[in-house]
Amino acid sequence: MTFRNPREAAIFNLERIADAETERDPLSADELIVLKQSRDWPKPELVDFSTGNNYDQNDLKNDERWVEEQQRREHETKATKRGKILEYAIFKNAESADWFGPEAYTVQTTEYDDRHNHIDFVVEWETDEKIERLGIDATTAESAEVIEKKRNIISQEIAEGRFGTVKYFESEIDGSVGPIEQIPRLILAVDRDGVKRLAKDLVHKKPLELADNPEQLLLLEQIQTQMVDQIKETLELVLRQLAYKRRLLSPENKKQLGKLAEIAYQAEHDPNTLHKLLTAIDESPELIEQAKGFPTIDRYLNGFERQRAILRIAEGLIAQKNNSLSAGALERAKQDGQRNAVLQMTPRRFTVPPQLAASA
Repeated sequence: MTFRNPREAAIFNLERIADAETERDPLSADELIVLKQSRDWPKPELVDFSTGNNYDQNDLKNDERWVEEQQRREHETKATKRGKILEYAIFKNAESADWFGPEAYTVQTTEYDDRHNHIDFVVEWETDEKIERLGIDATTAESAEVIEKKRNIISQEIAEGRFGTVKYFESEIDGSVGPIEQIPRLILAVDRDGVKRLAKDLVHKKPLELADNPEQLLLLEQIQTQMVDQIKETLELVLRQLAYKRRLLSPENKKQLGKLAEIAYQAEHDPNTLHKLLTAIDESPELIEQAKGFPTIDRYLNGFERQRAILRIAEGLIAQKNNSLSAGALERAKQDGQRNAVLQMTPRRFTVPPQLAASA
């Protein structure tokens, strides 16, 4: 089998490992019911995007052929049954029980974007200022090694200035149609037992009862954890590029960069002061404005701002859930969090780029 690049080969192999993990355990009766329900939730087809002027017709046909080719390959299977159940369960709970908040909309991606861009669905939030979007790669993988490798692939994309992309997309909020780019992308992992519980709840509980499910808190905590890590990574890249461009900065912005360097060293040695560095960046509008004049830094800053927006949303929702969930649900979330592969990952360490020290 051939791949377009090493990244595709790596992701394919990781998904095969995750598939093998889940297929060893047969589906429960409730899971079979939810799997049947999920078939009434088909992915949008590429043909749905063939009208209008948003997509080149030849390009669209080429992508259709590519998807058909992938589907014909016996060993290039679609998502596992349990993976499909997980995606559907998250979607249903997000829509009917406000797991991601009452302002959230969940948009399923096409088979093309699922396979090529590794985003199963997009969560949209309408904020006071604009629409914020988050790409989700839902997985039933339980192996810490698999999750870590998936995380490393996302880190490599960030280092290259490439954030999440969905080529074929129609917004549930404003109805806009067209590709969306540079959105944060992350992993949401739920193990086999968690998927079984989700299926059981969907079959036997009412929406009001689903609103007290502890799984929603685990999902939000996974978003929070990964956004903090990704913010650290992107911030390092921004500071490194600013150091490279220091000689081109105005005298005042050079001084401001020096102040940021001092705070960055504090954040390197004390993770609890990272918020202080973020505040200092917010208080440096002239420096940020000049930095956006450099294409590479502007690309990182766009991703950085969107990561921070998603983090603020996640933190706000976590606070709300901690106040609204029952004591039993909170305790269950705490226990399950100790076994969750994403939440047990070692946090990324923020490191001051050496170039920043040299420029100070």
